[in-house]
Amino acid sequence: MIFADLLWAFIFGAVPVWLVVRALRRYQGVQWTASKEVFLARSSLALLVLPLAVMVGVGVMGVVEEHLGRPIKAIERFLPAPLTVVIINSSVCVGSLFLASRMQRGSGDIVRERARRSILAAGVYLTIAWLLLMTGMH
Repeated sequence: MIFADLLWAFIFGAVPVWLVVRALRRYQGVQWTASKEVFLARSSLALLVLPLAVMVGVGVMGVVEEHLGRPIKAIERFLPAPLTVVIINSSVCVGSLFLASRMQRGSGDIVRERARRSILAAGVYLTIAWLLLMTGMH
C-alpha cells in the first residue's frame, strides 16, 4: 500500500514539478530577441504553473484527509466538482501546448529550442496526468 502511494505521489507530484521547474530554468537561460516569443513562452509557462499548483494542492489535501481520517469540509465547500476541476486543468494544459507549439522552432538557437521542448514536454505530461485523473474518477 505504501509503495502504491509513493508511486502515485511520484507520478502526479514529483515528475510534474521537476518538468515545470526544468522548463522555467531553461526559459531563464534564453536571450530572447522577439517580443512575440517572450509572450508565447511566458504565457505557456503561466498556463503550466496553474494546473501544477492545483495538482499539488489536491494531492496535499488528499494526504491530509487520509491522515485525519475525515474529509475537510471547509475546503470541499469552495471547490467545484472533481470532474470540473480535471476538465478545466486539462484544457489549460492544452492551451499551454498550443501556445508553446506556436514558438519559432529551428531558429539555430539551441538554448531557445531546449526551452521550447521543455515547455512542450511539461505540457504534454501534465495534460496526460490530468486525463489519467479524469479516467480514474468514479
